[in-house]
Amino acid sequence: MAYSLGSIPLGTVTRESMDKTSDLDIMPFPLSDSDDTQAFDFNGAKREIRIEGMINGATNISNFITAIEAVVDGTQDTAISYTSDIIGTKNVKIKKYSFDYTNDGKNLIKYRIEMIESI
Repeated sequence: MAYSLGSIPLGTVTRESMDKTSDLDIMPFPLSDSDDTQAFDFNGAKREIRIEGMINGATNISNFITAIEAVVDGTQDTAISYTSDIIGTKNVKIKKYSFDYTNDGKNLIKYRIEMIESI
């Protein structure tokens, strides 16, 4: 399976990390030890996925930047599918993306994308 974001190929993914958290409401009881603390999961859970990777070749770089820019345009109404060798397929919205290009003759960019699992 190859890494992709919707129909956008992600080239060589060099790092992938994920956090899934619950925003718990924590209520310790007065004059009680921590084993009497109540934690309520009223606010649900969220998953954040971060990837880093590389795209090489002038055409590939141009196509990648154009495609990602089209997604991160301020109107992410619907999620797109992120496919990973590690965590499978998740519906996500892009929280942040950035890339670095160095004019060193390698025709390569290194990118970072932060995503939130969403509907």
